[in-house]
Amino acid sequence: MEVRTTALPGHVEYHIDCATEGGEIDWCVSNTLRLYGDADVMDEIIGSPLTIQDIRDRVARLPLRPWNNRRSIAEELTAHAEKILPQLPIERQGALIYSGIASLFFIIASSTEYWSNCAISDAIDGGYLEPYRRGRHLRIGRNGKPFKNMMRRLHSPSFIRRYVKRSEPIEELRQVANAALRRLDLVPIGLVRDAGEDLRRELNAQMEAGRIALREREDRMTEAFRAEAAAGRKAVRQMRAKVRARRRVLKRASVMAAGILGMATVGALARGEPIRIDGPTVTLEVQRRTSLAAIGHGTLAISLLDHGGTRLADLCVYIDDTPAIDQVTGFALCMRSGLEAEVLKTANLTMVTPAGKGHPAIATRRVNQIAEELLRPRDEVMERAAARHIQRRTTWEDERTRNEAYWKATEKIWLAAVAARVLGSNRRALAALCSRTKL
Repeated sequence: MEVRTTALPGHVEYHIDCATEGGEIDWCVSNTLRLYGDADVMDEIIGSPLTIQDIRDRVARLPLRPWNNRRSIAEELTAHAEKILPQLPIERQGALIYSGIASLFFIIASSTEYWSNCAISDAIDGGYLEPYRRGRHLRIGRNGKPFKNMMRRLHSPSFIRRYVKRSEPIEELRQVANAALRRLDLVPIGLVRDAGEDLRRELNAQMEAGRIALREREDRMTEAFRAEAAAGRKAVRQMRAKVRARRRVLKRASVMAAGILGMATVGALARGEPIRIDGPTVTLEVQRRTSLAAIGHGTLAISLLDHGGTRLADLCVYIDDTPAIDQVTGFALCMRSGLEAEVLKTANLTMVTPAGKGHPAIATRRVNQIAEELLRPRDEVMERAAARHIQRRTTWEDERTRNEAYWKATEKIWLAAVAARVLGSNRRALAALCSRTKL
């Protein structure tokens, strides 16, 4: 089987990089796929890159259909690599298998600190692999320091071994390690040795081919840009025509707005000054944020005032697919025809002032917001309250300092426990095989 001399497709190579760094596949699988993998098969396994709309659609279906399938993709990539491996020369198989065994020690060493952070944070205040603790379940004093009996428990080797035994992420790493160990049966143990120089040379050649392809792509993009710049005059003329057309539309809309609001008011709006639109009981203060020809959300800053000019609240309200100046005209028609309640019903209250809390125009909205808060599921309310409770007691810097001190004090215990769980009784023999420090 020939070694691949060209780079993999960008999204395939990116996924393999992420899966290798995250411990979802070992170096044997990664190197085998890079050097010998079928790009079409891997593209089918990984799938085409997601567009923004794909992500939105999948997030919308998330409660019904989870789509985080990285574990299954890693298993399929591993199966593809294991089909290729027996077809290679036996010396190359030994080198690739060795790289997979060696990577296990690297993955254990690089990820164990994160698991120790999970353990201490979950035991004290939650928030990593377990929900946030609340109320009397918090193991932290009002001075922001953990309880002493909890810290003694966290330093216990038996606690660490139990945590490692029941940790789901470590079980996933154990599956990766078991697959790497099964490959030792493919070749004599004497051939499982470091031949990394040949692998590195071939991988570097592949990376250089990828860099050359990238430079060629950049050159093509530069040529395309120059061709587009040469035809830029036509594009500029078209742009100017669009601007003139937009100005004509804006002019017609300004005439209509002036007939309702007055020319002076429209002029002030165009200059970026706030204008006021009176209703039966309240007043809207409107100021443009962008061009008056801009469409939709975020084009206007709107506040609610009483007739005395006191600010009651800020509103988030807009008319979809409508230029800003026409939105102002629409709001004016609604307010002057007595439909201010409809405007307030549609709007979101982004900021309510003390004066606005008791005002009749928005008192009903405030009651509805309080009712929604009370009807929210109890677990969500308590979880948010627990998060606020923790935030008052500790900061992120305090937690990082605490976790780093814990890791330094228990590093050897954690490494030994994780290595024993992942590699089993073979860990010392494997460490000797890879000339690594015993774990």
